[in-house]
Amino acid sequence: AQATFATPVFDAANNLRYVLAAQFPLARLSHDLHLSLMPGGTSLLLADTSGNVLFRVPDYVGAINMRLPLNQMAVIQRGETQYEDWDKGLDGEERYYILHRLELAAGAACYVRMGILRSEVYGASDATLIRNLATLQLITVFTLIISRVWGTRHLLWPTERLHAAVTRMGLGDLSARTGLMDAPGITGEFGELGRTFDHMAERLERNQDEQQAARDAL
Repeated sequence: AQATFATPVFDAANNLRYVLAAQFPLARLSHDLHLSLMPGGTSLLLADTSGNVLFRVPDYVGAINMRLPLNQMAVIQRGETQYEDWDKGLDGEERYYILHRLELAAGAACYVRMGILRSEVYGASDATLIRNLATLQLITVFTLIISRVWGTRHLLWPTERLHAAVTRMGLGDLSARTGLMDAPGITGEFGELGRTFDHMAERLERNQDEQQAARDAL
């Protein structure tokens, strides 16, 4: 099967001189489309103005003389020049189709329909989404680790030191200290609270020692 294109050539006096014609083997179209940059699974077909399939790439048994889907037939019957939408093709695969009317000559036209598989349309965006989600997950895990380390150093550890020192002092051990006074990186409320507690414990212990020394002297 071949596609034939012809056009009349007129001279300066508008007299018909000859007809220029060209033929293109439709089998070559399948080969060229396969080697082109179109995504895999792309289909291309020609249909007449009655919706009958004249040619399809890739070859599909039984496609010739089949008719386009009803919604695309309605587009042809209304004489619209273009249609775009998701639909299932003759092979049952869902594609994004573009149907376009070609005016071949006066009163002669055909329709060209190209369809790209859904997996090809969304393939790049799905891969990007997966990469973004993986990156977000790594950032989240890293943030949680940093938060855990920072929280342990600046919140949990000072709290445990304060609790242990208060417990020891409650049992009468005035030598208890938080150790936050000289701890590097401990600032803010916890650092101030720890230094205040250590100063208080130091004064209490000194007063206790002075009282004991006075009693011993007496």
